[in-house]
Amino acid sequence: CWIIKDTNWDEPLLQFTESEIERMAMMEHKRWCSEKINQGFSYAPGEKTSKTHPDLVEWTKLSEDSKKKNRSFVCGIPVFLQHENLRVERVKKERV
Repeated sequence: CWIIKDTNWDEPLLQFTESEIERMAMMEHKRWCSEKINQGFSYAPGEKTSKTHPDLVEWTKLSEDSKKKNRSFVCGIPVFLQHENLRVERVKKERV
């Protein structure tokens, strides 16, 4: 996918496929974990504290509720971009 300037206001927003959502949610979780670790956070089970968080685990160990939060964030990307006069456009695959 590309992010482009939105010049066609009548065109519906792109809807990500389930596999795109899952892949991007995993990427977002990995990005978030890196950000938190760089801020000095570490994993701790249970309630989060000022410098610990229970979601600092790999995707496969993340709770389904937390995975849903990542998927929801990804699904909101086209709407967020629209507010900035941008849009997501799927790259057309060329045949070789």
